[in-house]
Amino acid sequence: MKLQDLECKPGFFDVVWATHALYAIPQNELEEALRCMMNAIGNIEDLRAIGSGFIAHAKSNSHYLEFFKQFVQGFKQGVGQPFTSSEQIISVLTQMELPLQVKEISYTNGAPEAMEKEVEQYLQRCVFDESVSLRQMLDNPITGPYLESCRNNGMWQFSQNVQMIFINAPIN
Repeated sequence: MKLQDLECKPGFFDVVWATHALYAIPQNELEEALRCMMNAIGNIEDLRAIGSGFIAHAKSNSHYLEFFKQFVQGFKQGVGQPFTSSEQIISVLTQMELPLQVKEISYTNGAPEAMEKEVEQYLQRCVFDESVSLRQMLDNPITGPYLESCRNNGMWQFSQNVQMIFINAPIN
């Protein structure tokens, strides 16, 4: 079931969370998906929510989103929905007039260059496509230069900038 199709009584859950789970929601469905998610913790129509929400999601300048964009250009001829960014999620939640607190963390996923199989699997999971090998990614004129920029001193390094979004609507 898609988040956009979630139906439950307002406030059915005390807590809802999405940790790196909202990337594939199309931009034109994002508001409905977030509305369904927030409805699960309370009545967002009159802001009498009784629960809390948490979303951890990558910013637009993170490896997850940047590599997916490069991958779509390099292997899908530019055809495909871009991943949703944390900035887009925050914009929609702000338009919904929900009280938010946002904290940012940055970290680097890394592995020695010799761990090619693990890096390949990691990159495949980043783009939800197991059909393209690391060798193909490196040989591609679009993804190759990007991936080469992720190698430094014998290590693969993938920088992530993630926003932790805390949604705590007031209790009336």
